[in-house]
Amino acid sequence: MLYKDELELISYTTTQNSMGDDIKSKIYKSVFANKKPIKSSEFYQAAATGIKPSLMFEISTIDYDEQELLRYDSKEYTIIRTYAQDEKIELVCESLVI
Repeated sequence: MLYKDELELISYTTTQNSMGDDIKSKIYKSVFANKKPIKSSEFYQAAATGIKPSLMFEISTIDYDEQELLRYDSKEYTIIRTYAQDEKIELVCESLVI
């Protein structure tokens, strides 16, 4: 399958500084994806529970390692649901408010 979009999956690593404090740092992993529309039924069902899905991406399952965040077009999103099928996985995302 040909993927035409690029996004970054975000995970975390924890290190300690010289004082022994834990420092949490983001690790970005670039992957190729296809941006897909949110299904209207999913949008309205999620909205009823206070969740606002805004984007959905399809990527290769080999690229996904349980990350909870991603960055696309300079914005960060929380991954609120995944759906794996064969060698693809859909990531349904909600805009992250900082």
